[in-house]
Amino acid sequence: MVFEDENNGKLTTTCEPTPSAAVYQAGVNLQYPHPSNADFKIDIAPYDAATLASGYPSKNPFPLVIRLDTLTDKALAEGHTIEEVVPAAAQPDWVYSLTTYIGIVSQAGIARPTVIQQVVWMAGMPYQLMDTDGFKLAVPVP
Repeated sequence: MVFEDENNGKLTTTCEPTPSAAVYQAGVNLQYPHPSNADFKIDIAPYDAATLASGYPSKNPFPLVIRLDTLTDKALAEGHTIEEVVPAAAQPDWVYSLTTYIGIVSQAGIARPTVIQQVVWMAGMPYQLMDTDGFKLAVPVP
């Protein structure tokens, strides 16, 4: 399970160590997964589906959190690199990120991921996206 500090975006896990970051360059025609990280995957098999689903649809802790980070123009001008961003660490104000919080719905013994919320971090401030793509309406709530 992943706990989030809502003041700074730091993520703390109670399970596996935080996975290393998969780094992609900006541009078009990119390959996913990147060939240098072809084994990158999310495996929830070691965890009990009922435990993962126990918190849905509440917040904190979350069974799964995915964060996409990018550097601000100012960060690039100051010489920062994406490799300086520590996975799951508090969000520095020179990083923009999209964090997706995922719950697990267990139906008939099958675990299915569902988006609970998405938050954009800009200049150290979180902004919760309000159902921009219908992700809450697309999944039946148990």
